[in-house]
Amino acid sequence: MKLAKIKEDLYLNPHNVVFIEFDDEDNTTLITMVNGAVFSLDLPIKKVLNAICGNEEYVSINAKDIYLKNNGLK
Repeated sequence: MKLAKIKEDLYLNPHNVVFIEFDDEDNTTLITMVNGAVFSLDLPIKKVLNAICGNEEYVSINAKDIYLKNNGLK
């Protein structure tokens, strides 16, 4: 599984994203996942879309690498 790095502390599986929308009222980008979870981010929608679509500025990483790093195995 590949994950898109949205922010320093947020990685998402792009295949689980259902909607991405900009909330003008709160000036935030909302990401809705297949399980119903909604992430409200203080980021421009363009940056979020670039991260999920694989723009070169952002790095897609392997979920296994995150697991190994978080468990001190890498």
